Order: sequence, then C-alpha cells, then structure tokens
Amino acid sequence: MISRNYLPVHFRFFFVIGLLYFAFVFTITSKENPTLPEFSLHDQFGKAHKTSDLKGKSTILVGCLPQDRELCRRLARKIFWKIQTYSYGQEEKIVCLGYLSLGEENRSQIQPLEHLLSKPGYEPILLDWNNQLREGIIKGKVYVRGFNRRGKEIVSEQWTETNNQKVKSLFEKVMTSN
Repeated sequence: MISRNYLPVHFRFFFVIGLLYFAFVFTITSKENPTLPEFSLHDQFGKAHKTSDLKGKSTILVGCLPQDRELCRRLARKIFWKIQTYSYGQEEKIVCLGYLSLGEENRSQIQPLEHLLSKPGYEPILLDWNNQLREGIIKGKVYVRGFNRRGKEIVSEQWTETNNQKVKSLFEKVMTSN
C-alpha cells in the first residue's frame, strides 16, 4: 500500500499551485463582457426608445443623476458631436443616447426639470424612472458605456471631463470591436 507521503512535498505543492492557476485562468477567460441592458424608456418629448431598436448598431450610452445634468449635457454634447464627425457616412451604424437616472427622485421635484428639458435647444434625453439603467451611475460623474454591434460592452467608464482624443478612442473601440 502506498502512503500519502509517497509523493515528494515539492511535487504536491506545485500540483496544488497548478490547479489554482488553471482555476484562475479559466475563471478570467470564461467571463463574457456585459451586454447592452434591456430597457424601454421615453425621452422628455414622449418618444419611446428600447433596446430592440439598437440591434445591429454600435451604441454609446451616456448617463447621470439629475443633479449632474449640466455636466452630463456638456460632456454628452461633445461626445455626440465628435461621434457624428467620426461616423460621417456610417450614421446608421452607431447610436448615441443620453439618459437621466431618476428612479430615486421625488417626481414633484423632477417635473420642473422635465419642463426645462422640453424647451428648444435640448436634445432628446431618456428619462429612467424605474432604474433600468441605474447600475454604475455615481454622483458627480457621467457614466459612459460603449457597446459593439453585437451588444457586447466594450467601454464602461466614469467621466468628469472629455477631450477629442478620449472621444476618438471611445469611437474606435466601439466601432472596431467584434
């Protein structure tokens, strides 16, 4: 009968380390990127926007909390304008949507905001009353997410400022990722 101590200690040590390494590598490589979240939201003008409308298109979502709407508006405008420039001739292939995560807000406090947003000069902004896109939103930051045509998340970042290079990098990652 062979005892447990028959294998040298160093062999057992490396065997255990090898198993742990394999488990670690398998866990990392088996994780898939998050996908485009399912949502059905209306903008401040009453138009419906849903995930199914975005199938087959690269998508950039830019979201924030109501108190950060001016930061969000400033960054989103820069992102959207630059994306339009970079995507000239490919407009049907990429969609940019801005949204406000309102689920935790008192509706009476938000009604004046809805009125303000519906004035001329404001782009359509999705109003997320049910926290469909709330995950990842942080106070004082703008949450920028990019998804490829298959709906796989390629970019997930918190921004407080932007520049042309940052937007170009976002565009290239989203458009060139398979």
